[in-house]
Amino acid sequence: MEIIDAIPKLESLRRGVFFSLGAYAVLTKPESAQSLLAYSINVSNARLQVMDRSQPEAVPEERLSEEISFERVLEDHAARNIVEISIVHMISKSFDVISELRKENKLSADVSKEAWYQFARHIRNAYSHDYKWNFHPETLSNLEQNPIEWKNLRIESNMQGEEVYGFLGDFDALQLNSEMLEYLKRNSEDVVQNNENDGIRKVIKVKV
Repeated sequence: MEIIDAIPKLESLRRGVFFSLGAYAVLTKPESAQSLLAYSINVSNARLQVMDRSQPEAVPEERLSEEISFERVLEDHAARNIVEISIVHMISKSFDVISELRKENKLSADVSKEAWYQFARHIRNAYSHDYKWNFHPETLSNLEQNPIEWKNLRIESNMQGEEVYGFLGDFDALQLNSEMLEYLKRNSEDVVQNNENDGIRKVIKVKV
């Protein structure tokens, strides 16, 4: 994999979180959820088919499938799962891409000295160990002397075995992906031209 190929992968993972946030908004607000209640989703191995529930003659196109429909607005915690799953996927896969580039010597070994690198590595490792912090003995010893810091967050040795959920906020997760993405762009010899209008507008707001 080349860096120029990796950049769209991280951007796509980021967009996945944006769309999950859109789904969260639709599923939890009565005003917007009404439009969703009018449809069902037919799930098969071949495709997803959105069906208008007011049209009883509509039939699935695949022989074996399952029809999913919503009868009411989802509770907040249920809809939150959509966002959390997409964030876990974004961080895990983003770091996997960085790690692969490093192993293939497409990135300098110095990438591991970036503040976000070790932080993201441990987050990704926790996700893959039943969503709990899992430090090897040598790492545990190092953390006792030198906790890993990124922005205002710290990974410490006494977190061993604790759940990672709730540690990384949604905004921080997007910023972590952004730092990985910006690092790739700075280290790419190619000029990335992305004029695609994905229909998403991003504005960072600071409350004072």
